[in-house]
Amino acid sequence: MNIINAPCETCESKNCFIQKLSQEQLARVDSQKQTFSFFRNQNIFWENAAVNGVYFIKTGKVKVFSMGINEREKIVRLAGDGHIIGHRGYGAEKYPVSAATLDKSLVCFIDNATLHELFMNNPVFSYSMMMFYSQELRKSEQRAKYNSQMSSRERIISGLLYAKETFGYSDTEVFPPTINVFLSRAEIASISDTTKEEVSRSLTALERDNL
Repeated sequence: MNIINAPCETCESKNCFIQKLSQEQLARVDSQKQTFSFFRNQNIFWENAAVNGVYFIKTGKVKVFSMGINEREKIVRLAGDGHIIGHRGYGAEKYPVSAATLDKSLVCFIDNATLHELFMNNPVFSYSMMMFYSQELRKSEQRAKYNSQMSSRERIISGLLYAKETFGYSDTEVFPPTINVFLSRAEIASISDTTKEEVSRSLTALERDNL
């Protein structure tokens, strides 16, 4: 992990909520935030660590996960360019989840005090964040509902479609297209609430059926 200089005014991530701020507020954020460069498989924050702020993904790919029984990892969310992570812990003392990179990533950190100032002084920013929370909760509820009704193979397909929805394809000119992220079989299983062995069997079957 390295600290780099990445001014908000020159940021190309148009999905980032920080772009909703005025020039004066952007300058204020720049004076307070830190931007970190992470390699693949590095933790950004840890479950049960003290909540000091929220992270904004400038560029990159991240998995958000929690640890269950027997230290089994459960991926609860995938996040890419312009997305927010760590927001589930905002207003609490400890993060309820962990986050780690799936690829090289640039991540901006904004502390609690600066965030509170932005919420109190910029209704457009606050409304955008509220809508983000609402959308994320709705997606989470839909995944939980459908996963409880799907077979293991259907959950794996749903998990792959979720990864495609989040990260897109690496090259749309190639057929069949490849999802623009590397996920191990263990990670696919974690997203899909199944086992690595079942993922291997299902991927083999899908490939055999040209799907």
